[in-house]
Amino acid sequence: MNKEKLNPLQPSTEERSRKKIEEDLKIKSEGDYVDESVDYALSTGWVKKEEKELFIKKYLAPIYKQYLEILEDLKKEKMSETEMKEIIRKLNYCLEATRRIGSTDPSNIMMTIRDILKGSKSSAQEYALRWFYEEAAKIINS
Repeated sequence: MNKEKLNPLQPSTEERSRKKIEEDLKIKSEGDYVDESVDYALSTGWVKKEEKELFIKKYLAPIYKQYLEILEDLKKEKMSETEMKEIIRKLNYCLEATRRIGSTDPSNIMMTIRDILKGSKSSAQEYALRWFYEEAAKIINS
């Protein structure tokens, strides 16, 4: 018997997967990005509570600003909704990689973003991801 069916209050694996995909296709809010990143940095011990504001100001806010600038620029282009969602999904993965600032060597973070860039399937994806890669590298290595 399938154990997932035993607890009707918990969503099924399929439902959790569907919700994850839907979440990946949404533009991430700055609050969510900052909260998740700060929580992660504090939990690893690489960022101390008293360094939190500097961490946000020096790294998270500028990276999120670039994320939004890229998306705003792309909204001016003619592309399908499917293409735009795919770019958002990949940029969200890049944003997720930057969450490790402070706990991971910057070259590892950039390698993750570069791998996402290598998976570009269109010129619009490559443009957006390369822009994010270049700007994130400046910020992370500052």
